[in-house]
Amino acid sequence: MAEETSVRIVYIGVSMTKLIACDLDGTLLQSNKQISERTLHILHEIVNRGHEFVIATGRSFNDVQVVLQQFPASIQPSLVLNSGAEYRGRNTHIVHPIPRDALYHLLKITQKYHLVESIQSVKGKYIIGDKDQYYRESYQLIKEKNGFTDHEMKQVDFIQPENYLRHLQAVESLDGFMAQHVDVMKVDARALEEQAAQQAAKEISAHPDLMISSSYYSFLEVTSSQHTKATMLLELIKKRQIDPEDVIVFGDSDNDYDMLRTFNQSYAMGNSDERIKAAARYEALSNDADGVAVVLEQLFPAD
Repeated sequence: MAEETSVRIVYIGVSMTKLIACDLDGTLLQSNKQISERTLHILHEIVNRGHEFVIATGRSFNDVQVVLQQFPASIQPSLVLNSGAEYRGRNTHIVHPIPRDALYHLLKITQKYHLVESIQSVKGKYIIGDKDQYYRESYQLIKEKNGFTDHEMKQVDFIQPENYLRHLQAVESLDGFMAQHVDVMKVDARALEEQAAQQAAKEISAHPDLMISSSYYSFLEVTSSQHTKATMLLELIKKRQIDPEDVIVFGDSDNDYDMLRTFNQSYAMGNSDERIKAAARYEALSNDADGVAVVLEQLFPAD
């Protein structure tokens, strides 16, 4: 196809490549939140040749389950979760939580600006407040951000109540939550008004132990400033004795920025903004044009 000739491909150490790390939303997933058959086919071929496939996402372990159901049994990806604060693989679980004092500071800010927060912890997702109100506000925010109709919202699996509220634990107050003494990897915070999110973001960013790993419209993802997708992948490949030159990464958004800058074989999706494209060494086609599959098919041609 003529469109695919625009992809910049580099054949660097292809035979030695051991690990492919790929973001989900806006990268591996198309706009309909599905993985194309073309992508699944090339991933099956790559894994079958003995290479490792890693999902690197801002989602939590519970939130990624609906996506994992799309993979056949032949593809068993390991998971970099919560924008790099957590890793789950075969017989391996690594967690880098937000420091407790920084977490309390963060949640005081989100409460101050009446943000809709969800707290991703090793014991699942928590909210402070009422479940029904949380779902109503989250539904409206997601609908407005994506420009969806109510009919279109019904087609998105992860926003359905049985999925969105699965494993959710509600605690009445901030002090009640802190008394749980759970390790928290990430806090997602959404605002009905963008100005409130911007004001909160300014205060959050001022804390040295906090980082806004992704920010768009009125949505903030906050993690420890010491841990990103890049640092988790570096930790992982050190344990596996994999050379950084043998890593291929794909991403499209803010929480992919460090990952794209860190690894030489990095691909920003065509649907990324210019800042993200500038961070990567190469550019792939968009997620809806099977950008990941096009690159991998050329890097790993059929025998």
